[in-house]
Amino acid sequence: MRIERFEEQNYLFKICTESHRIILEKITPRVELGYVQMLTYSNKLRVSDLWVHENTISSRGQGLGTMLMARVLEYAQEKNFDLVFGNTAKNDLRVHKFYKKCGYSILIDDKRDTAWFINSLIPKNYDSTKLNELAELCFLTGSKLY
Repeated sequence: MRIERFEEQNYLFKICTESHRIILEKITPRVELGYVQMLTYSNKLRVSDLWVHENTISSRGQGLGTMLMARVLEYAQEKNFDLVFGNTAKNDLRVHKFYKKCGYSILIDDKRDTAWFINSLIPKNYDSTKLNELAELCFLTGSKLY
C-alpha cells in the first residue's frame, strides 16, 4: 500500500494497488472521508464504486470526490491503462455533471438503461467517433455520446 500525505490540506490518500482501491482520510482527527474502488479489464480501469462519507460536518460538496477522481486518473496513467470508465443511473444528471467536470464523456445507454462515463487516456487525438468505438469495446453498443 502506498500512502500520500498532503499535510497542508490535512488529507491522506491510501492507494492499494493490489485491490485497486484509493482511500481518502483526514489526518487530524483520523477519519476516513471516502474511497473509490476500481476493477481492471485488460488495459481498462473501471470505477465500480465512489463514495464520500457523510460526517458530522458534511464532507459532500467540498471537492473530495473530485480529488478522488483526480487520483484515479493519476493511478490509471501510472499503471498504463488506456481507458477509465464506469456507469451510473441514466437519469442522475447531477452525477453526470460531476463526471463531466472531472473530464469524462457521458454515454447514455438506452439498451441497458444506464449512463457510462469514459475518459480515454490514449493521446488526445481521439474524437467522439473513436470514443464510441471504445465504448463498444466496453460492451456499450447502442449508446450515444452527448
